[in-house]
Amino acid sequence: MRHGTWALVALIGVALMPMPRAAEAASPTEQLRGDIADVLALLRDGTLRSPEATQQRRSALRRSIEGVLDFPVMAERALGRHWSARTPEERTEFVRVFGNLLEGLYVTEIERHADQSVTYLRESVAGDEATVETNVGAKTETRVDYRMHRRNGRWRVHDVLVGGLSVVDNFRSQLQRVLRDSPYAVVMEKLREATGGQATPVAAPR
Repeated sequence: MRHGTWALVALIGVALMPMPRAAEAASPTEQLRGDIADVLALLRDGTLRSPEATQQRRSALRRSIEGVLDFPVMAERALGRHWSARTPEERTEFVRVFGNLLEGLYVTEIERHADQSVTYLRESVAGDEATVETNVGAKTETRVDYRMHRRNGRWRVHDVLVGGLSVVDNFRSQLQRVLRDSPYAVVMEKLREATGGQATPVAAPR
């Protein structure tokens, strides 16, 4: 898998990806709005803008992203029909490596597009599932929709759509295509290479 392909898939409006807040918001939109304000404040913090603070800033962003994106759910859906054939240990590792891949791509895009504006259009809620529709950008707007679900009293993002295209479906299509021609172990090795061998722990599937 080419790095350029991963980067293209990752360009999903995550320049404004949310950050956890101490108190639960009354609705998905309110929570997302507050989270976005928090992450923008973090990016604009003068003490974190120097080159010497790059690693500190990225570490803070990664911790924030882990609290908002439901990596176990996203990983399972991205692996699709191949998930059921994996052992518990393989599933845990896939969530970790897939999460590291997403984190790295998200942090890069956050830093590149931090000055873009976001307009909240509407939300729809059905039980513990919700979609928050937004536009990102100023002169040229991009439609970015967040699919969320409520877990442990908090709304978490399990997919993002840009222009109607799902990031999870996009990853799944790529993985299914590669798994048709390569063993699972080879695919995992490519994913490890794409993350630079990172070992950041990510919560195991629930």
